[in-house]
Amino acid sequence: TVKLWDAHASVAAGPLTVFTPGPFFRWASFSPDAGTVLTVGSGSARLWASGKRDSLRSTLIHDLYGDGPFPINFAVFSPDGNQLLTASASEPVKLWDTRNSGMPQPVN
Repeated sequence: TVKLWDAHASVAAGPLTVFTPGPFFRWASFSPDAGTVLTVGSGSARLWASGKRDSLRSTLIHDLYGDGPFPINFAVFSPDGNQLLTASASEPVKLWDTRNSGMPQPVN
């Protein structure tokens, strides 16, 4: 489980958002605009809407998988947040366009 905490609370705060990326969680990071959280685990990269203070759960936006039997082991946003880089041990690094509201598309 990935928990997002309010770092500015003057008292101990509970988690604002709870993500369940899968049983083998490896990585989590924010997009540059903090509107999306990226998690990597169980062979996939997942993009979550960060949620709002009044919500205890986030919404899964997309679930990206590696090709065939090759799980995604790492992913990171570009500095502007418009692209996502995914990597696995056995397939080429993939660059995804995240600018549209639909499914991110691989960049050729």
